[in-house]
Amino acid sequence: MLAETIPAPQCLSFVKHIDGTTCFWAPDRTGTPAELNARGRSYARELQNFIVTYDNVIIYNSVARAMTCSGEYGPVEIGFCTQIGIYLAGIAPR
Repeated sequence: MLAETIPAPQCLSFVKHIDGTTCFWAPDRTGTPAELNARGRSYARELQNFIVTYDNVIIYNSVARAMTCSGEYGPVEIGFCTQIGIYLAGIAPR
């Protein structure tokens, strides 16, 4: 796929442009733990759709690195990682 046909990563709701830098993991952390977990799962589905639609698996590396560098691992990250694991295990439809 040609690079010019892939939208900017900021089209993903958890990617933000902060101080001139693209932050690949800037999730909304407002809500209850259950809401945050569901939001993390939604972010994973969003990323998976982006990867499949634009044949751009490399973006996952940027998201994973940003997540680990954030120093936070709460309900939103748990939901995200759980949903990615479900995809990897082939449990969920794609």
